[in-house]
Formats: sequence, C-alpha cells, structure tokens
Amino acid sequence: MGLRNVRILILAAAAATIFSGCASFSISDPKDGALNLPATTTVTVIATPSMSGVVVKVDGNDVSNQINYVSDQRSSGNLTLAAGRHSITAQATVPCWYCSPQSWQASFQANVCVGAVTALGTMTKIALAKADGLSWSKTSDTTVGVATDTGTTMTRWNTNRLGGIASTTGLIQSTENGCLCMRSMDGSQNTPIGLAICDGNDATQQWQALQVAPFGTGNFRVQNNGRAISDACLTEGANGVLVQRACNDTPDQLWSFRDNSTGALGPPFQ
Repeated sequence: MGLRNVRILILAAAAATIFSGCASFSISDPKDGALNLPATTTVTVIATPSMSGVVVKVDGNDVSNQINYVSDQRSSGNLTLAAGRHSITAQATVPCWYCSPQSWQASFQANVCVGAVTALGTMTKIALAKADGLSWSKTSDTTVGVATDTGTTMTRWNTNRLGGIASTTGLIQSTENGCLCMRSMDGSQNTPIGLAICDGNDATQQWQALQVAPFGTGNFRVQNNGRAISDACLTEGANGVLVQRACNDTPDQLWSFRDNSTGALGPPFQ
C-alpha cells in the first residue's frame, strides 16, 4: 500500500473517531409526523453521550414527572393524549466536548396526531364534480384523488368551518383518517393536492368555498387561502388525481356538496 493511501486511511479513521464522539439529542418515539397514535403513547428521549435535566412538554404543558430515567442516554414514559394534533417537546443538558461552554442545551420537537376512537361517520359530506359526478377520494396518507363514491370513508370528508357562522372558509378533514386534512403542497399550477396533520393555523390547509352563478344550482369553487387569490382551485386532474389550478369555474373545478346524514345539498362549511 502506498504512503498516500496510508495517509488517507489514517485521516478517515481520525474523522470517524471525531464524529463518533459528536453529541446528539432527539425524541426517538414517536417519530415526528406520526399519525394515528394510540391514546396511551410511549414517549422516548435519547441522547449521546448522556443527558441530564430532561424536561418534556405536550402542547406546552410540562409532563416531565411522567417520563422515567432509564439510563444516562435514555428516558421514557407513557403519556395519555387526547385525539387530535399534538406538539411534543423535549429539552436537556447534553455534554459536548466541541461546544463552548462544554455543554449543550439541547431541544427537539415532534408533531404527532392521535387518531379518533371511531370514524366521524354520518356527520360528513361528499363532494360531487359537475363534470362527471366523481368525488374526492383519499388514496393514501399523503395523496388525494377523484373516484366514484362507493359509500366508504375514503370519499367522506369532514368540512370544519373556521370563523363565525357566516364564514365560507374551513378545513377539509379525512373521515378515514381524522388526523389528516387537505393541503396545497406548492404554489405551482397542476400541483397534486396532499394531506397533512390538520392545523387550522396553516393557511395552505384553509379552503374557501364560493358559490358560482347562476346561484341556486349548488355549484361551488373551492380555493386555497394560502396561495394567490383565485390561483389554486380544487380541480379534477388527469389520471384520477386532485390538483390545483387557476380558478376558471370550468366543470372540472365546480363541486356540489351532499350532507351524508340528511342527503341535502348545500355549502360545505356550515
């Protein structure tokens, strides 16, 4: 082996030794973005090389007394969480030889969601396209398509109004997975609509339904509050995908809404 190769191996070994001593800190369980967690959820905090003074909060409330010491590198405990979205934060002091001073006030946050005990059932609505009668359909935990309604929770949605009684804006929540709401994923035309953990403060999850003339026909355009005005309407795309396009009130982006408990048509956000 040449001298040059020996030097490379020595440098690589030295680098591996240095990085193996790096400090780390995280919530290993549940993972950030975890969906449909059980009501009693195990929360585990880990660190390298060690940690002290561990503080854990759920939605800003200190629950550290429920987190138990396992080792210098691990603390864990079971927390009871209500259905819905939660923010879990952990903080601790972690030794760090390359920090100044030689300790690190570490922090980590995980945003998670606990699934409802049962699906929200009859208090839901279905969107029907003027173009061909197809409905919004949850195709995965991240994607939305259009498909024929088969009476399953995949095409049932909870349209949750934001604001007062006259508000035309709300969240579009999956019935099949109550942790997820429709979200505009990008500002570009023809971007497929996605699903994310429901957050009423996220403007890209806020949808406004405006009735389209002639009034009384029950047709609505549904546009996103987080994008340019009238630039992101829910539209039937190619290959059964729900996308966003500029609002032109064409049949592929006009929707009527049926209440699945009464069968009546009306505005989505009531």
